[in-house]
Amino acid sequence: MILYLWPLAMVVGASFLNGFGWFLPPLYFSCQIFHTKDYRA
Repeated sequence: MILYLWPLAMVVGASFLNGFGWFLPPLYFSCQIFHTKDYRA
C-alpha cells in the first residue's frame, strides 16, 4: 500500500514545492515594494 502511495506523494510534494517556488518570490517582492513605498512616503 505504501509502495503505491509513495510515487503519488512524491509527485504531490514536488508540485506543491514547485507551486510555492512560483508563488512565494513574487509575494516577497511585492511586500518589499510595499514596505519601501511606505518608508519613502
